[in-house]
Amino acid sequence: MSVSSDFQHKSKKLRNSLISLLIFFAITAPLLFIDSGFSRLLYDYGSDFSTVLSYIIIALFSLDALATILLFRIASTHQENLEGAWPRFSVKHALWLLIPILLAIALGVSLNSVAIGVIICQLAYLCLSLALIKLAVGAKKIVFSAIYICVVLVGAILIIELPGRAIFWIKEKYKPSQLYEEDLISYEEPMIGYALRRNLDKTFPVWDLKTNSLGFRYPRDIAIPKPSGTYRIFLLGGSTALGWLSARQDEHITYFMEQRFKQLYPDKNIEVINAGVPYYASWNELGLLIYRVLDCEPDMVIVFDARNDLVYAVNPDFNPIYSGYADKGSELAITKRSVKFNPKAIINDLLRTSIVYRFLENAIFKQKEKQLQLKRAMVCRFRPEALNYYQNYHKYMANVCNGKGVKLIIAYQPIIYFGKKQLTPKEKQKWGSYGAGENYVEMMQQMYPLGEKKVLELDGYYNAHTISLKNIFEDVTGDIYFDECHYTALGNKIIADYLLDYILKRKLMSDFLYDK
Repeated sequence: MSVSSDFQHKSKKLRNSLISLLIFFAITAPLLFIDSGFSRLLYDYGSDFSTVLSYIIIALFSLDALATILLFRIASTHQENLEGAWPRFSVKHALWLLIPILLAIALGVSLNSVAIGVIICQLAYLCLSLALIKLAVGAKKIVFSAIYICVVLVGAILIIELPGRAIFWIKEKYKPSQLYEEDLISYEEPMIGYALRRNLDKTFPVWDLKTNSLGFRYPRDIAIPKPSGTYRIFLLGGSTALGWLSARQDEHITYFMEQRFKQLYPDKNIEVINAGVPYYASWNELGLLIYRVLDCEPDMVIVFDARNDLVYAVNPDFNPIYSGYADKGSELAITKRSVKFNPKAIINDLLRTSIVYRFLENAIFKQKEKQLQLKRAMVCRFRPEALNYYQNYHKYMANVCNGKGVKLIIAYQPIIYFGKKQLTPKEKQKWGSYGAGENYVEMMQQMYPLGEKKVLELDGYYNAHTISLKNIFEDVTGDIYFDECHYTALGNKIIADYLLDYILKRKLMSDFLYDK
């Protein structure tokens, strides 16, 4: 074979590889859109789609797509390799794609189960496609072409995706991101809007997140009704209570508290359960307390918050309503529930399975956010009246807990702008990192003492106990703040010890610890 003919042969192979990819995406994109549209529309909004059925449908779709590619290419001459042939399109091919979709809808309606309808039709479609292909080109070419197409497709994806995942893993060790936040939060929670997903088990370079069947960050399911001889404590709050982005499963506040209780009282069964949820503010905590936590028969509830309420209060977009004011999590939940079928959202969710796409999406979003801030000249506002909401929601919590015989502790959380005499170099870099407005730090420094006063005024209200943790890091020289409000493992341990010592000094558990 001459050099020229060898070059032409390789060029033809490269051309054929590109053709295969183009054909694959041209044919599979509509199918993927329709199948995933069915799955998302029905699974997210109360259908019979279980997780297992969704996986079955995705697997069948992949096989259907491959069979469709082969069907489109059986018009090639027998002298050419199937993987090198140009496809011949016709009306019958388009109808062949539409028939299983229409049958799935009809069968799904008749069986009152769209999931079963889709699965049956996909199976039938796959069997008929393979039968026609076999008659046209023979079994040997089917197998060869299927392997060829799969290798080309998977290879192209891996070339792009694997380096992206490696970069993500390295980057996360130094600066954990929120690329996966929507995967960890459930936005379809009755009455409470959104919460952590149930039965999560996610591990990242510097933190992990595991939840039980109720969506609490606790290593095991809790028994309901509560067993005799068990004392149950819940910690409510936002991402700082949870340990979001900064704490492993054995480094957050409730873990340290429970371990120390075990050391002090090894013969007592004391459960300390983390019910923190990212973005939660006082109104979210009240909802979680009423609609989920109280059903778990707590003996004590600790509310650890302040920062999120303050951020929402000084935000330029603050818009108070009778039931509070909207936070990021609630807005996301409302958006997801209000859109029944959103093609753009479905396609975006599919693309977000790629870490490379998530990187690009995040970078573009941040750039747009910067431009928007410059355009609007965002300026935080001083709104002390907003703290009335904050105090009132804690009043409701105190009233509810008192009526149920549950002890309530309201702990005002520390933030980087107060109470630490000596910030480390890492902590200094985080000063003003949130960037909600050009005068954000100044407004937070004005609002924080006012919020503290609102909390301390509630001491004794319906038997509530209130404490400020503003100065607990005053003499600590090590790294406490991961950013402006989230804590390192050292910070979480100091908070845990402080809360536990407060409980013991006030003898809030005496009836249980020293019962006769």
